[in-house]
Amino acid sequence: MEHFFYSSLPEEYKNELENIFYFNKNQYIFRSKIEELVEIFGVPELKTKNQKIKIELAKIITVQNLFLLTEAPPDGKLIAVLIHFRNNDSAEVIHLAINEDFSILNNTISSPLFILVNKLKQIYHQIKGVNFINFLYNNTKIKIH
Repeated sequence: MEHFFYSSLPEEYKNELENIFYFNKNQYIFRSKIEELVEIFGVPELKTKNQKIKIELAKIITVQNLFLLTEAPPDGKLIAVLIHFRNNDSAEVIHLAINEDFSILNNTISSPLFILVNKLKQIYHQIKGVNFINFLYNNTKIKIH
């Protein structure tokens, strides 16, 4: 199965992104940590520029988005979104939301979480000095190199 990654999405994905990110029924699992991260980094906001949408945080300028789709837009279904930034020797994952149609609890190599982690490792492997990916929801560190 081929995977499609993007740093922004066409604005036609706004409703789908809102549903996955803001109204995800699995949020309760990390509710207190999400609230803590919102306090630290600001409320995640959907921003549109040049007909593309991204999620931005008020208290951090260099935040990046990683969107995973089933196929290229406009036909691809949004599987997941991951918000991250570089912090010295680590890539910090601030927020992660996975479409409820795809299991977050699936621990196989086809799980959206596994796919996103591998892609993030590929991205940060190319950046000198970044050695870890740190998931702030549960303080899990994954070595890159």
